[in-house]
Amino acid sequence: HYTRGIQPSLTYYYTNNKIQQFSTRKRSDFQYLMPEIRFYNYRRMAARDILPKWGYQLRFQNLTPLASGDIYGQLYSARLTNYFPGFFPNNSLMVRLGYQYQNSKNKMMYIPKRILSAPRGYSYNIATEHLFEFKGDYAFSLAYPDWNLGWLMYIKRFRSNVFFDLSANKALSNADWVTQKSAGIDFIMDWHAIETEFPLSLGLRLVKPFDKDGIAAEVLMSVSF
Repeated sequence: HYTRGIQPSLTYYYTNNKIQQFSTRKRSDFQYLMPEIRFYNYRRMAARDILPKWGYQLRFQNLTPLASGDIYGQLYSARLTNYFPGFFPNNSLMVRLGYQYQNSKNKMMYIPKRILSAPRGYSYNIATEHLFEFKGDYAFSLAYPDWNLGWLMYIKRFRSNVFFDLSANKALSNADWVTQKSAGIDFIMDWHAIETEFPLSLGLRLVKPFDKDGIAAEVLMSVSF
């Protein structure tokens, strides 16, 4: 009933944004290398499950800028994601804990890239030396209409997700901790377009950043292959 595994990977990022070395004034393209290892063990899902009922995933990542000399350090991160059954059938609770550290000693700048994501509703603060994150999601189904609109689309399911995010960020070792918190809800439709086999998801997110006025709305789109 369980899927278990260890998955190492190596990712290469390239952008033609230029970096200028401080000492040599030489310009080079911005490149990253990110090795990763992932451990996972979760219960296989039924057709109506949104997330696994039981399980975990543990990820270790390291982001290293290439050809950056003494400008940038390295990013290290660890994330633990746990899955639990919800209050009703096919409901799921996901809890994620993460930590990110940037080696900024004797470096001139912060890396303009992230591994851990910001709380939903916030733009990411790249000035980070230590960063802790907590994310909690409760996913549940709303309806299974099974609407078939000819060749145009097939609407399989309406579902929702309630979430709470918290991050604590410290830009320097002697700096104060800065927290960001948000909560919100997603409304998502799972469907198929023009008789394709690929599942599509289209939705709306309403999120409330705790230290900002008002409620933000975001459009959600995804496709699975």
